[in-house]
Amino acid sequence: AILCRHRYGRAVQQTTVESDVGTLLRVLGWMRNHRDRSADEGEPPALTMKAVVGSPRFAQYVAEYIEWLQAREPPVKYSSIANYANSLVSLLTYVMSSDETYDGTGDLGFSIYDQICNLRRQAHSAAAQDRMYR
Repeated sequence: AILCRHRYGRAVQQTTVESDVGTLLRVLGWMRNHRDRSADEGEPPALTMKAVVGSPRFAQYVAEYIEWLQAREPPVKYSSIANYANSLVSLLTYVMSSDETYDGTGDLGFSIYDQICNLRRQAHSAAAQDRMYR
């Protein structure tokens, strides 16, 4: 609905939702088929949005995913990485607001949310720099 008394901002467009879901499916596919689990402590999270995005290691997963995207041949452009990171911030925001048990405590004094936002910001900056030198 365009107007909703329970929503602070404007309505999310369907294309944004589809993009966020597509990014989530890419990350889950990477976790299932490509992510190196040898250094993990304990069991990996179930391959669901709540388990992965709500994981205390989510920022680490995102950083590893971005490294994997950059290592591909050809490497994924920073503009695409920035878009993926933006979708992951949106998904994290959803989990934070819908799960009362979510604990977003990160490491080194940065929350998980701050860490993902830092990666997004850096990808946006790198994408802008790429456009300058075309």
